Amino acid sequence: HSRAVRALVRVSRVVNVFEQMTMSRGAAVNLTGAGEPETIEALLVSVSYLPTVGVTPALGRTFLEGEDAAGHNRVAILSDGLWRRRFGADPRIVGRTITLDGQSFSILGVMRPLPASLIRDVLLPLDMAELRAIVQRASERHVLEPAGMADQHHRIGPRLSRP
Repeated sequence: HSRAVRALVRVSRVVNVFEQMTMSRGAAVNLTGAGEPETIEALLVSVSYLPTVGVTPALGRTFLEGEDAAGHNRVAILSDGLWRRRFGADPRIVGRTITLDGQSFSILGVMRPLPASLIRDVLLPLDMAELRAIVQRASERHVLEPAGMADQHHRIGPRLSRP
């Protein structure tokens, strides 16, 4: 994921036309506690992810600034599919906890049905301290230079359009 971080930083330095930028990466996590243990797909995202792609939870709320900081990032937003399959579409799920990889996470919300390209089974906040460390290491190696960005634009990812 460090290539994606470097590309994001290069773009943000060269092109000053974005209102918001976001970051995400996938990870497999183990869900235990309620029912049989299960490996599920998580999407670790910056707190700006949902507002940037223009979606809101059907229940509860999205991530707030600061919930991506170590010690404050044990919060989760469930996909509609996981909520229905694993928790019986319980409308009182917000505020309860789930166990992912042996750690407790408070459920902030449940997303409305969305394409798999936008959400996996669960959204978790991307640890910004980890992201900053990656960017700092890359900067120290002098790889964050704007040169050649015209040839790099196709690597950033597909554009999302709002309906």
